[in-house]
Amino acid sequence: MSKKHVHLKILVDKTSIEVFIDDGTIVFSNEIFPELNDQGITLFSEGGTAIFHNVVIKHFN
Repeated sequence: MSKKHVHLKILVDKTSIEVFIDDGTIVFSNEIFPELNDQGITLFSEGGTAIFHNVVIKHFN
């Protein structure tokens, strides 16, 4: 994908991560096994520079 702007919605659960690009035009899902004490998330790009704007983190019960 070589767009200048995309909208990402990233959902992270205890054992899964789902990424929705441009309201579901592209979807990525994966099962994960984080370390017990992991508390963070990192956003990065490969093959170029990315700037992330308007990052909102919501915690659900």
